[in-house]
Amino acid sequence: MVFLDHTTPLDIVLSVLRKRGKTYKIKYINPEFLKEPEVILAIVSKAGKYLRIASPELRNDEYIVSVAVSNNGEALQYASKELRSNRTIINKALQQNGFAIQYIDPILRQDPEIALLAIRSNNRSYSKIGLNLKNDRNFNLQAVAIKGIIIRYFPEEYRKDREMMRLAIKNRPSVFENIDSSLKEDREFLQELLEDNPSILVSGVIPQIDKSYITHKLAMKLVKKNGYYFSHIPPELHTEELIFIALKYNSLVLRHLSEEMTSNKEFLLRAICCNSDSLQFAPTEFKNDRELVSVAVSKRGNSIQYASVELYLDPDIRAIAIRQILHNKQVKLQNLDRMFQDDKEIVLCMVSRNGFEVNFASDSLKDDMEVAHCAVSQNGFAIRFVSPRCQEDPEIKTIATRYQHRIAQRSDMSRILKNIRQEILEISSHREYNSITKLPLALIAICRSGFNINQLSDELKTHPSIINLLQLKTDPTNKSILFDVVNAGIPLTEELHNLLQNAREPLILQDLGGNNYTVRNWLTCDNIIALAQEQYSEIGSFDIYLNDRLFSEMELIDAKQSILYSSDFPEAMIVYR
Repeated sequence: MVFLDHTTPLDIVLSVLRKRGKTYKIKYINPEFLKEPEVILAIVSKAGKYLRIASPELRNDEYIVSVAVSNNGEALQYASKELRSNRTIINKALQQNGFAIQYIDPILRQDPEIALLAIRSNNRSYSKIGLNLKNDRNFNLQAVAIKGIIIRYFPEEYRKDREMMRLAIKNRPSVFENIDSSLKEDREFLQELLEDNPSILVSGVIPQIDKSYITHKLAMKLVKKNGYYFSHIPPELHTEELIFIALKYNSLVLRHLSEEMTSNKEFLLRAICCNSDSLQFAPTEFKNDRELVSVAVSKRGNSIQYASVELYLDPDIRAIAIRQILHNKQVKLQNLDRMFQDDKEIVLCMVSRNGFEVNFASDSLKDDMEVAHCAVSQNGFAIRFVSPRCQEDPEIKTIATRYQHRIAQRSDMSRILKNIRQEILEISSHREYNSITKLPLALIAICRSGFNINQLSDELKTHPSIINLLQLKTDPTNKSILFDVVNAGIPLTEELHNLLQNAREPLILQDLGGNNYTVRNWLTCDNIIALAQEQYSEIGSFDIYLNDRLFSEMELIDAKQSILYSSDFPEAMIVYR
């Protein structure tokens, strides 16, 4: 750990400021360093309010102030007067903290767009907007629709405005207590509130609203939003239409119906067709009805668990359930009944989709070599869930090891790319001269907008790869190819430089009739055949030519992979941010 004092060199101070976040102590930094733009930039990027220690010149630097207010909107108070009127700076500050509106030019506080942006970020900012906006009803209607809680700052006459209060409560029901007492007792107004937001009926936020306010129209709206609301609807409104709409979303509806209805087989059949889980709440005698159970399991195989013991063990019913489960790709083995977790056909189907599902198979199937092989082939890490005997099988161990090795390689590459991206972000924010000393970072930086050649070290400015890339970037014939490669995150090796030179001509496809088709962007495409068919839907069988040489599909893919992902030139790797 590095501790700062007044003798610490500038480069070390910068390094510490960028990495430690808010743990640094400004008083330990040499006061002379606080005049440096890089030092102030590093500080305000972590703690925007430290803009106050910057010199007047730096407080007038748009980039530095932009970074500061993006970190802490209230840093706007320390910006120069000119920048406090800059709309770009103001927008960034208000997005971070709307209360920063108090620091902008008074004229701009009258701007509805700026005021609404501030209110959206911080409701307290309403108290700081221009007086003319506070007296503008149309503006206040827009404001309460964004932040209903601001009615706490409204004068008494606005709290009697039905439309305004309705919008405010729709946005935030808890502000009901802040409206005028005359509206709290207005039955028509309360009915409108319930239509705007049916959930207030069950939330208890507005005690004045009870079940007596529910109409048939409102009941339909409630159950369409959530079948759970059915329990709050008075029995006199329980029409068949309403019941079956609610059943689509929640089978618990049957618990709230009369015994007369739930004892009707025809009604139960319709209920099960609407929601197979309705079988769970059917009377006991109907759980032994073959017709009802067959319909339920044909819609959802796992509904067999609600059937009687006799039908649960029935081979025909079980066959229907298995067939439904095998055709439903959304089903998870962990959600199925134990009978299915011990069914080899179902388990094989599940683990072929997701190897980890073997964790929920029965112990006997975890010890089955065919099941273990299938699971590990789909996901090598699933080997941990199979039996010890299967884990020791040489073939299964080999499959798992190869899979895990591939994943490890991807993880290593991801860590490398993450580190490179982080360094690139630092390069972009620091804007220092001679700050880029590594070739890979230099290659990436050149391809980014806002690049300054002076960011490169003197040694890199004369490096052949840098010179070649700068020439490529300024050459219109090569620029699009290079950027396609960079955007795709493909390593740019020396061999790829040569390929780029040779690949100015696109890929040519020739169909059986001798017609030629030009395919562009083939170099960065994972599936060249799919790309060709996307660009030319009429094309059928074809031959592939590159630079007048005939390639098979596999030869072209293998050649591209060996070139693009070559590890012979690791120093020249280039990745897009």
